[in-house]
Amino acid sequence: MANITKTLSGSDTFQSFSHTLFDWVGQELLNSNKEETLVGFEIVGNTILSGDGAVSVIPNGDASLVFKGVFEDQSEFEAAHNPLVNGIAYYDKTTETGRKYIDGLYYDIDYGTAIFSSLYSGTYGAGVFPNTTVAWKNICTQETFQSIGWPPPNDPMTQFIYSIDIDPGTFESRDISIRYDVRIDDSTNPLDIVVEYRSDVYTYTKSIQNTMSNKVSSALKDHFAQFGPMDYTTCELLPDKIAIPTDASALEVSSILKEITSGVKSVFPISTVEGTYAST
Repeated sequence: MANITKTLSGSDTFQSFSHTLFDWVGQELLNSNKEETLVGFEIVGNTILSGDGAVSVIPNGDASLVFKGVFEDQSEFEAAHNPLVNGIAYYDKTTETGRKYIDGLYYDIDYGTAIFSSLYSGTYGAGVFPNTTVAWKNICTQETFQSIGWPPPNDPMTQFIYSIDIDPGTFESRDISIRYDVRIDDSTNPLDIVVEYRSDVYTYTKSIQNTMSNKVSSALKDHFAQFGPMDYTTCELLPDKIAIPTDASALEVSSILKEITSGVKSVFPISTVEGTYAST
């Protein structure tokens, strides 16, 4: 078995990316007596977390096929995979064929058209760096609140944010592991060709850089805009076209808003980083 680690290009949070995972290389390239052939592969592990963002690893080719490895025969395969489900597949040493199970029957895999690669793509979001803390004040009750994570809750009072502490982490990594199943035909003795099998595990590691401050500065404006005008006396949201009362309390709130906006801009200046960004 070969265990190989590959480093993929890194990405920023909120930056879309795409990688095709397939760079398997045989271990016997310099041995003319041994021929290596891929007979299957399976995604056997990943460290992507549920809150990381819109990220996926999807096999290319037949999306319904889930390859489970190399087995001596059908009986050994079925003993290891009970109950059987449609799409599950294996390589049969006895028949020397790849076989796919569908509705009680097995069908041969066409290795002439088989694709042994996966697409790893998406956008890592704020969940990769979850320890961002947001604090805000209810201007009518004078209560203060705090939440961890981004974006802030869908609460109109979060218009009155007075503190944002970005997760201090700088980089995180995520790994994808794929097992490639290999058949080796050894013709050292042409009169007695020996067939062997090997599993190579490739681990693809990707680094994600924390660019939360860039996202926060650009997202705050949209977050504030979703709530519309508010009656600062009753703290009720108003129809868009009704003017906000201009009494003393409203003027006080207006000055608070200016102070908050000024403070946020000084801590989180508008990003000048180029790239393709998407919200999560």
